[in-house]
Amino acid sequence: MNQKPQPAGAVPDRHAGGKAVRNNHQGKNMSDMTRRKILKQIGAAAVALAAPSVARAQQSIRITIASSHPLGNIFIGMMKSVFQTEVEKRLAPTKYRVQWREAYGGTLYKFQETLKAVKDGITDIGWVGSLFEPSSMPLQNVTYFSPFATDNLPLLISTMDALHQQIPAMMQTWDGNNMVYLGGSGVESYHLWTAQPIRTFADLKGKKFSTPGAVATFLQGTGAVAVNSPIPQFYTDIQSGVTDGAVSFP
Repeated sequence: MNQKPQPAGAVPDRHAGGKAVRNNHQGKNMSDMTRRKILKQIGAAAVALAAPSVARAQQSIRITIASSHPLGNIFIGMMKSVFQTEVEKRLAPTKYRVQWREAYGGTLYKFQETLKAVKDGITDIGWVGSLFEPSSMPLQNVTYFSPFATDNLPLLISTMDALHQQIPAMMQTWDGNNMVYLGGSGVESYHLWTAQPIRTFADLKGKKFSTPGAVATFLQGTGAVAVNSPIPQFYTDIQSGVTDGAVSFP
């Protein structure tokens, strides 16, 4: 299913969500304030290098990092392989060390709860699937509602990060939900995967497809039915006949 100019039977890269850290407000004790300060330093990637000649007693910071999807999804896997690794690298010259409590793969919360989980402090740092929150995060879903996008993923991510810096309302969305935005994530082009061949546009009518959140907009006007479900559930739904296919990235 090709949707030009969005190669969307291949739909170009879309902004799927972002990493966020819970924003502790006033009323916390000194320990929480110190912890919050370190979290903010991590998010801003601005931990100052310590003088190597100064001996420092190490201070451990316990941080829970979580997601609704497993590490096999690239946007989650990079939280561990890139983000956590970079945090440890930048903290290495300082007195601080992070004791990670990893809760990937829906251990603490499911795909419909990514925003609420970080907002309510179920996790300290988490992947928030903005595509599952089209009503609460409409601006973050701009790439799902625009008539076209880009197939250049690095450009997409840098553009979304720039928009967050330039448009106050975008940052206010995170702040209003008790979070600090750390950075965006995206995926490859979306395709239509079906259990049976789809030969004509009319063949879509009445068919049910697993579609995560805002991805359902790609099916509008086709007569197909969007079934909101998490990516790991797609195969089971298709195999059991709950859906006739899925709209997803490779």
